[in-house]
Amino acid sequence: MTSEHDTPTRSDAGDQRARWMALAQQGDQAAYAQLLEDLDRYVRRVLRGQMRPGEDLDDASQEVLLTMHRAMRTYDASRPFEPWFHALVRHALASMRRRRRREPATDPMGDEGLAVVGSRDSGTADIARAVDAALERLPPAQRDAVRLLKLDGLSVDEAAERIGISPGNLRVRAHRGYQALRRLLGFGE
Repeated sequence: MTSEHDTPTRSDAGDQRARWMALAQQGDQAAYAQLLEDLDRYVRRVLRGQMRPGEDLDDASQEVLLTMHRAMRTYDASRPFEPWFHALVRHALASMRRRRRREPATDPMGDEGLAVVGSRDSGTADIARAVDAALERLPPAQRDAVRLLKLDGLSVDEAAERIGISPGNLRVRAHRGYQALRRLLGFGE
């Protein structure tokens, strides 16, 4: 005997997801948990064929499920679930990619740039001193953002929490710091 919360077979997966979503819209937490568990596996299969090199499947999957959660009230139970959900997948991927394009460059000197400062044994002491001197010339807010992200290796969320600002504000400070470092180190804009 099966219950309404059991995992669906392939043939009725869309109908089952539609039922779970309708129940979830009415506040059924068990149905919502089952829907999320089923969709986590499903969305990963869908995304694998759409991911670009360098994109993280876990991040994309989480982005899609968060988008679905925020848009849950827009689902019309009288319509098929899959077209609605696939539109959310496309929207979430596009939003994620737009956000990534707006994120600041990571280093003024490429991937190795600021890592040199932390690794004094790299044989590039002159570069390290120049970067140190340039960092000291940055405004304190920009200097702290760059140091936390690049030298301490914290994530944006960790660094923002440490200094008590929003992640978006930290990204702005870091971006401005990277631009200033480029100018100070002679790399132009």
